[in-house]
Order: sequence, then C-alpha cells, then structure tokens
Amino acid sequence: MTNDVNQSNDMATFGIFIGSIPVVGLAVVEPTTTSTEVLLDGTSSTDADGGTLHCTFRVEVDEDKFRTFEEPDCLMLVNWTDDGIFQIDLTISDEENDNDQTSMTIEILNRPGWINITSPETGILSETSITFNAFDSGDQDTLEESAPLTLLWDPPTRSDGVAYACDEGPITMLCTVTPVEEGEFLMEVHGTDDDGAVTTAQFSLQVGNIAPRDPVMSLSGGSAANIEPAPAIWQVDEDQQVTLIGNGVDTMNDQSSLTWNWNPSSNNNATWVESTVGSNSEVEVLWTESGSHTINLQMVDDDGLSSDMILGYVMVNNVPPTSEPFSAQFPVGEDRLFELTGFYSDTPSDVDSLQVCWDIDLKNDADDNLVNYDDCDYIGDTISHSWPEAGAYTIRFHVTDDDGDVAESLVVVNVVNLRPKAALEAEKTTVVVGEEVVIWTTETSDTESDMSLLMFSWDLDTDTDSNGDGDPANDMDIFTPRTSPLRHTFDTAGEKHIRLTVTDEGQSSTKDITIYVIEDKSGFLGMMGETAGFSNMLIVLIIIVGAIVAVGVTMAKKSGGDEMGFFESDTSSEDAAETDPAELEEE
Repeated sequence: MTNDVNQSNDMATFGIFIGSIPVVGLAVVEPTTTSTEVLLDGTSSTDADGGTLHCTFRVEVDEDKFRTFEEPDCLMLVNWTDDGIFQIDLTISDEENDNDQTSMTIEILNRPGWINITSPETGILSETSITFNAFDSGDQDTLEESAPLTLLWDPPTRSDGVAYACDEGPITMLCTVTPVEEGEFLMEVHGTDDDGAVTTAQFSLQVGNIAPRDPVMSLSGGSAANIEPAPAIWQVDEDQQVTLIGNGVDTMNDQSSLTWNWNPSSNNNATWVESTVGSNSEVEVLWTESGSHTINLQMVDDDGLSSDMILGYVMVNNVPPTSEPFSAQFPVGEDRLFELTGFYSDTPSDVDSLQVCWDIDLKNDADDNLVNYDDCDYIGDTISHSWPEAGAYTIRFHVTDDDGDVAESLVVVNVVNLRPKAALEAEKTTVVVGEEVVIWTTETSDTESDMSLLMFSWDLDTDTDSNGDGDPANDMDIFTPRTSPLRHTFDTAGEKHIRLTVTDEGQSSTKDITIYVIEDKSGFLGMMGETAGFSNMLIVLIIIVGAIVAVGVTMAKKSGGDEMGFFESDTSSEDAAETDPAELEEE
C-alpha cells in the first residue's frame, strides 16, 4: 500500500491478534550444603495469554562452567559437590514464542567432615596405655579422595599443666596415651577438610584409681653413715633423734594427698604410729630402748587403697652412763662425817632408771655376788659416812643402766686421827703437905672411837726433869685410867706445876694446872690442918672455948678476982683463937 498516493479512500477489513509477554518467576533458594538436592522452581512464571510455558535453566554447575537444562514443567533438581556461589539463569517461553528471563545466585555451603573416635575400652585404670583411632572419618564433598580430612589429636592437659601427647604423633589416625590421673579423660580430635572447615570429635574415657606403689624408706642421721635405703640395717644410738624418709608413687591427683603410716618399732611397740600427709613423708623419731627395731611403712590414698608394706631395720645401741671424776678431797677426821655428791649423766630415757650406788669397802663383798667392788653400801648420788680409824680409804661411785653398762669414779678419802682435847678440874687447888690432891679428867674429849684408847699421863712437876731427857715438862710420872682421877699427895710445900698429857694413837694434848701446897702449922691447929672442914673447925672452937673457961676458973681461984675480969680475959682469948683460921685461909 505504499504505492497508493491517496490512501484515504482505501477500504479493507482484517483481524489482528496482539498477545502478552510472559512474566518469569524463580523461587529463591536458601544457602544449602554440598551434595544436597536443590529444587529450582520456575513454576511461579505466568503468561497472561494463557497457554503453556517452557523453562530453560542455565546452571553454573562448577566454577565458570554452565549447563543448560530444558524443563517443560519448570522444575529441576540439581546439587553441587563443592561449595561456592553459583549462578542460575531461567528463560521462559510461551506458545507465541514470547520469552522472559531472570537470574539469581545460590550459595552452596561446605559440608563438614565427620569423625567418630573409637577405643577398645570405655574405662581403664590409671597409668594404663590406651589407643584411640579415627578411622571412621571422612569428608563427603572433598576434592582429595586420598585424604579427605587432616586430623589433629588434642589430648587433655594434666593437672600439673603438662599436656598429654600421642605416642604416634599428633597428625595421624591413631593416638596412644597413658592417663596418669583418675577421673574423666576427654580425648579430642580435630579434622580439617579441603575447605578449611574443622570438625571436632570427643571421646570420654573413665580412668579408675590405682593403689600407691613402690614405697622406698631411708634414714637420715644416726651413729653411722646409714646411706643405704631399707632393708639395710641402720645404726642409731639410744635417744638419738633421726629422720625417717618415705617416698613412693601414686596417680598424679593422689600423690599430694597420700597418707603415710609409720610404725617405728612394730616388733616392740605395735601401738606406736606416726602419720603424715603429702607427696612424701619425713618423721623425726628416737628409740629409748636398745636392741633391734623393725620399722613398718605403708601408703594409703584418699580412696583407701594402700601400697605394699615396706620394712626397715634399725639397731639401737645403748649409750653407757658417764660419771664425772672426783677432785682431791680434804682429809676428814675419825668419826667425822664425810659427805660427797657424785655427778653422772645418761640418755633421758635411762637416767631415771639408773642404779646409783657407793661402795665404801672395795675389799668386802657385801652382796655376796663374788664381786667386791659393786656393792650398794649407799644408794643415791650423795654419801654421808664416817670411819673410826685413820687411814686412806678408796670408795667407788658407780652408776649402772638397764643394759648393765657401768660408769664409775673412784675417790680416796684420807681419814686422819684428830688430836684429843685435854681437860682437867681439881677438887682443891690449895692443900697442905700430905693432903691428897684429886684432879678429874672427865671433860677430856676425842673422837668416839678413840675415847677408849686415850692414855692419861701426868708430869707432877714441870719444873723438874725427872726422866733426864732435858725437857722437864714431858715426864710421865704417873698414869691414870680414863674414868679415874689423879690422886696424889705432896710431901713438900710450894707451887706444884702439874701437866696432864692425853695421848691417843699418835696425837696428844696437854693441860696445865697449879696446885698450892702449904706447910702444916705446929700444935693442935697444925694437927687439925688449916684447911680442915667445917666440922673440924667446930671441934677446934669447942676446944678453945673449953680451954679459956678452964684458965678463967683457975685464975679466979687464985686471985679471987671479980667476975668481970674473968669474962674480959675469956673474950680476948676467944678473939685470939678465932684469928688463926682466918690467917690460915689467906695463906
């Protein structure tokens, strides 16, 4: 009609169909893991003209690799074996061959690998080896079929901070370990796939308690080196403090809480128990009895399990007592008390049971045990004794412990004779010639044992050397018994210087006295003696008075004098007569 110049006059009628373009619709797909079927759904596409739609899916099946899928029903199942973000293109066409197109991306997530840890046991005893394996493991979407996962074992860490390690190394399918603590042992393994994703698996192993073991006993100190551990026989002195040392092995979480039970003398004292708590043990002990002692040691953990009992042996040596030597002693007199204290020592456990004695006569077997020098004449550390005779006496201080060991100290006691002390007392110190002199010696003293031995000798005149030895004062003119006085009469007047000499076994003492011997007066008075007693004086007075009376009578008869003169004469005579005794007393 383009050649018609005037088209306004053209007239024709014909039908024309004008259709609508279809609208594409593609359902959104959430991120999905590899190897999971994903439904691509284009059924939401519409065509206003009605009719049948045809879907063409263009799918990125691998990185930058697309495949086209014709799906008349607009549904398609697809999966990916590797992770990534993949593009989906959908083109729909209607019957008029009209089409519409849309695109979207889908995120395919990595599928983690899997690990199952297996073990031959679910529970073992502590310090027992066990092997875990991870053969049941893999990665479904791996690109490395020969090694789908890289395994890394991660054993737990011990309570002391040290991590367990696999005997085979950390990167392997097997892991052998030896748990040393009781309780849960949580084993882990980490598997890394080719996409770097890590999968972790765990296995809970129950580790049971075991008894402590391998006890070792040693001793520090003693009377010898004692460097060998039990069952060596150690040498220790009585009451010597030493240290018992115990070591042993238990699980790590039990080691520090071990109870150590000691019996330091199980053969002699079963009730003696020493206990400590800790990873090892040290106890300080001493033995108070000499001889062999058996030491027991046993470890017990907090669950009540115990180790084997270990035995040790100690020989406890008796420590003999000691006695200090005596210094030289001052001499002591006969019958005088000699006092001395002995000083001794021993171990504290023996000192109260010591037998402490003195033997004062080493020639006499007082206890009849055929030993002369072990008598207990005095018991205790102090002696108080006297000897009746002079001489040198050796006495023995001896101390004996419960094992029969003896310490001794000897001392010589010099007993000396003491000088007697002479004493005398005269009944009268003035006598007339021929009158007996009586001098007593009863106050003379000496040691008791010497009193019966005293000799009393008298020098009756220390001015005259009667024995001719040149010493006038040492004559033995007369001897008297101890209990009798000196009785002696002098036949000459004058001062008599008398000396008493008292002698015992070698010592002597003197005592002097002066006796006045006066002449006897002539006549009757002389006959009576100046120092006659009171009764003699009365007799003399009576005689004198009688004489005066007789003289007076005679004179009266001759002169026939008066009475007064007679009496005067008598009085004078009487006075004269009474003067003589006074004059004699003065003399």
